[in-house]
Amino acid sequence: GYWIDIDLGRDRPLGQIQLVFDGPVWKQFRILTYKTAQSPADSLVWSEESNGPANSGATETEGGKTVLSYSARTVRSRFVRIVPLSREPVKLAEIRVIPIRSAG
Repeated sequence: GYWIDIDLGRDRPLGQIQLVFDGPVWKQFRILTYKTAQSPADSLVWSEESNGPANSGATETEGGKTVLSYSARTVRSRFVRIVPLSREPVKLAEIRVIPIRSAG
């Protein structure tokens, strides 16, 4: 298997993650998070798809691309790991990590 790791530079409160595909999407994958000073073995499942995008409200088309949006419990994390669990070929065009903004 393989995975994609994103280093956000420091621990940040995560609000939403969007995966933008140019064509078919993964049917099964996990989004994991872990903090500074933690190892990937300590990561927590933030969101998971086990049978394809289950929430049709989370799927939209943007300029011919499919955007899957995930919001889950708010966590402070530095690293985001995306682990595909299915083997279909995809073209992941973009990953957007959207933080929770503090009021102020």
